[in-house]
Amino acid sequence: PSAPKTKFIKATEQVQEFVEQIFIELTGKELPCFNITVCDEREFREIHTQFGGHWSPGVVGFCSHTTKSIFVLENNLAELLLTIGHEIGHLLSDPLPNIIDEEAKAMAFASAWAQTIHDNNIGNLKNHIRMHQPAQNGVHNVASLFVNNMLDNGSMAMDIFEQLSRKYISNTFCRNL
Repeated sequence: PSAPKTKFIKATEQVQEFVEQIFIELTGKELPCFNITVCDEREFREIHTQFGGHWSPGVVGFCSHTTKSIFVLENNLAELLLTIGHEIGHLLSDPLPNIIDEEAKAMAFASAWAQTIHDNNIGNLKNHIRMHQPAQNGVHNVASLFVNNMLDNGSMAMDIFEQLSRKYISNTFCRNL
């Protein structure tokens, strides 16, 4: 069941305080200096192309490690915060050489991020947080399966994130097991 829609966000200022609050609740630290930009569709596609991205429908966020920037498509508050959490998961450590591990790292962080929003009812969003199905593109779905299998086996989302970030684990270790 999909959650009822929350307030539609068109400007970064409308989410910045929530992002900082979630990050502190989750990590106990201040949010690093990331540039977060909420864009309308035209601007989002234009910036995505400028960063060398190949457009496909369903893209709602991306980030640049080089500029420490996050770009997200305007959306309702709950969806937007989940997207930002995923992109922060990418930026908190250097990109991993394996693209599936990189996506899994961001997904693990986003899972902990979503749980933090839920547990602390940040933005009164407790009943609006729903993880969505990943793109069936051989990267996002494989990364999601890897993370979900680890969560199902009792691992904590932030532990998965840390282990992937430090290259202690990889989805390649777990294939065919």
